[in-house]
Amino acid sequence: MKRNDLKAPRTAGLSTAGSHHRTDIQGLRALAVAAVVLAHAGVSWLGGGFVGVDLFFVLSGFLITELLIREWQRHGRVSLPNFWARRVRRLLPASALVLVVTAIASAFLLPAAQRRPVSVDIVWSALFAANWRFADQGTDYFAADRAVSPVQHFWSLAVEEQFYVIWPFLAVACGVAGASLVRRVAPQRDPGEGIRWVFGAVAAVVVVASCLYSIRLTGDNQPLAYFGTFSRAWQLAVGALLASGVPLVRRLPGIVRHLLAVTGLAAFAWAVLSLEETGGSSSYPGTAALVPTLGAGALVAAGTGGSHLLGPVLALRPLQWLGDLSYSLYLWHFPVLIIGAAYLDPAGWTVRSALVAVAVVAAWASYVWLETPLRSLPRLARSARTSIALGLALVVGSSAVAVGAPRVAPSETKVLNADGEEVDLGRVLVDPLFDLRDDPRAPGCTAVAFDDTTNDECLRGDPHGDKRVVLLGDSHAGSIVHALDPAAQRAGWRLNIWSKPACPIPDVPYYDAGRRTRNTPCEEWKAAVFERAVAADPDVVVLTSSMNDAKEVIDPSTGERLDARTSRPRIIAGYRKSIEYFTSRDIPVVVIQDWPKAPQQIPDCLLKTKDARKCAFGRSSIPRPEPQALKGLDGVRLLRIDDAFCGKRTCSPLPGRTLVYRDNNHLTRTYANSLAPLIQREIYDRY
Repeated sequence: MKRNDLKAPRTAGLSTAGSHHRTDIQGLRALAVAAVVLAHAGVSWLGGGFVGVDLFFVLSGFLITELLIREWQRHGRVSLPNFWARRVRRLLPASALVLVVTAIASAFLLPAAQRRPVSVDIVWSALFAANWRFADQGTDYFAADRAVSPVQHFWSLAVEEQFYVIWPFLAVACGVAGASLVRRVAPQRDPGEGIRWVFGAVAAVVVVASCLYSIRLTGDNQPLAYFGTFSRAWQLAVGALLASGVPLVRRLPGIVRHLLAVTGLAAFAWAVLSLEETGGSSSYPGTAALVPTLGAGALVAAGTGGSHLLGPVLALRPLQWLGDLSYSLYLWHFPVLIIGAAYLDPAGWTVRSALVAVAVVAAWASYVWLETPLRSLPRLARSARTSIALGLALVVGSSAVAVGAPRVAPSETKVLNADGEEVDLGRVLVDPLFDLRDDPRAPGCTAVAFDDTTNDECLRGDPHGDKRVVLLGDSHAGSIVHALDPAAQRAGWRLNIWSKPACPIPDVPYYDAGRRTRNTPCEEWKAAVFERAVAADPDVVVLTSSMNDAKEVIDPSTGERLDARTSRPRIIAGYRKSIEYFTSRDIPVVVIQDWPKAPQQIPDCLLKTKDARKCAFGRSSIPRPEPQALKGLDGVRLLRIDDAFCGKRTCSPLPGRTLVYRDNNHLTRTYANSLAPLIQREIYDRY
């Protein structure tokens, strides 16, 4: 399973709207959760199963809005405490149980390097903010190779919970405005009818505004568009619009309901069978989300006020049973699959099938013994305050377990190095970022986001030095800085660091695979930073970038995305062009050749095998682009650092007593520090 194939919906629409039980909606829940679970279990032809979230969102928007409208029309008000108390009883006991079990299982079954990040994910999930956490992770270059979180699916639960906080206030405002409107324009009618008029108008505005925002954002920041509340609000609002227009929808002729049902199911089925999150011709959600969302709306409308062709099928007992379990199954399936597959690696079809069965059993047990009893427990049902207090206790308790579990889980950090000697790597191995935590960032050395096109001033080395070196590149430049900085201090050089993650230094228009778009901000950044570097009048410019063999570029004349093989000669030419930008101005250049990328996360491999020799990885057989880019150029030198930990064919992640990589391609600070003598000898002592 690929990382981006593991984003999922929650159970939008799993709330019960009073006594108005609809078997068709229960059947739709079953279809949605089945698509999600099977897609995550690795059924390749259901790659678009993630669109179950679209169906769930529409169902949730419909059911919750209809519930609020009915309450206003019946009582002339909406009780916010009672509304939230019902949501607490319905959602939090099961979600808190899953988070607690996931925290404990992750601490004892996942590789130690994954435990702390998962712990943080669980806290964000408990606080109803997981979507923002994963949006940030998705846009964070340094998290790009991180293992999939077992609670990543809680992002959609967070979107809905945020919806549950805001939507009741909107219902109250629409009720008041609607009653006033009816009294002015149709005093003979029930003032309660006005809430549908106003709510419908507001929902229509949200649909249009949020949908347009989502489409635009998908091209600029796809992870934020996927996980963001504001870019997903339109799907909930589609359901709300249908709920506001229930009296009109009920008047639809039978033939129209049949047509809506068939069309809606066809749209949903097409999306499940055809769409994908990280490939294809269009990013998701964007315009691609229109088909499953409008299809979901058609299915809900078809069953409102009458039966339709698909009604008997959706009412089948197996689908009704699965619909009952859909919330619990959604919560359980993902951590069971992710943790189980990691622990039982390799996880073939038989293992994944067994894990799905485990998730179904866990879902049934929590539904029967936890969800159903607590939802109707008299003491909770009578007191909104008690229900809300229970919710707060569950949030605090699950967060506390998430924080504490990794601290008590055992972790053996002693491993054998390349020479078979035992080395204790301690927290550097268990928590790779620990190696960077005491990094004293100089004033102005701020992180650069994907959309940023400039750096603040970042000065290290000796700030009063007579000579200046400028380091330019992507995150690998940020990785090697811990070799250049101490050497610059000893040599008395000023060191400017202007780097941008996910922005290699060759002067070509790169394709950003994570966002599935041309990396225009990178091009703008390079144009600005090259000019800035020249203006700094450096004694030498150091260039380094990640140059893995899979990088792709855009043909600027056609806008076409080129494959890696076709891109390679253009990247080499682009690197040469970048070098010549400085050498043509009589500025010496040192190119640090990129080091090999490991096929696995090195800390995870070492923790699992306890032997660096089993985690050794090969050098690419493809000639490196840097030497080809330098051919025939004067005023430029090539520096290789990988000879320190690589032989002719293989590289060791632990050649001595120092861990080389903190993931699969970024140097640890400690290892970079060990390269300072090499840097001083090859750069500062030569210029």
